[in-house]
Amino acid sequence: MVAHVGHLKGKRNLSQLLSLQGTMGYHTVVVGSTSTEQDAALEEASRSTGATVINTYVENIGDIYRLSDVYLFLAEEDTAAIELPLSVLEAMACNLPAICTPFGGLPDSFKEGHGLFYWDGEADIRDMVEVAVSTPCATRALVESHTWPVAAQALLRLLQGNRVA
Repeated sequence: MVAHVGHLKGKRNLSQLLSLQGTMGYHTVVVGSTSTEQDAALEEASRSTGATVINTYVENIGDIYRLSDVYLFLAEEDTAAIELPLSVLEAMACNLPAICTPFGGLPDSFKEGHGLFYWDGEADIRDMVEVAVSTPCATRALVESHTWPVAAQALLRLLQGNRVA
């Protein structure tokens, strides 16, 4: 299963994700955000490929990530998401291989490797998916420094007048 979680809008470059539907034995799942209005035409186009579109609240979103073989975040426009897309962090926290564009703060925060791949828009996305699912994955270790407890400790050190490590 190939997955994307987030706003269902054209800026997310979902056409690349949807091109994988039914190829290489993969089923595509798109979980749309419930906090913003979704692009109805894009939702219908997604469904017409045979992809599963979930546009309702998913209480245990980690289950979607854990059922997936790879997570794709292929947004290219600066306004497509927040600087450090939370869905990418969530996927990595579930130790899921992730293929992303070098969007926003992702390349500054995470080096490519250990199951994280940066797509430049030129490489064949199918080839990247094959590499991602056949490469040992350790993305959880990459995001361990981005947890709430770590952030709270850093804030506490700042409030106490200490430098953040």
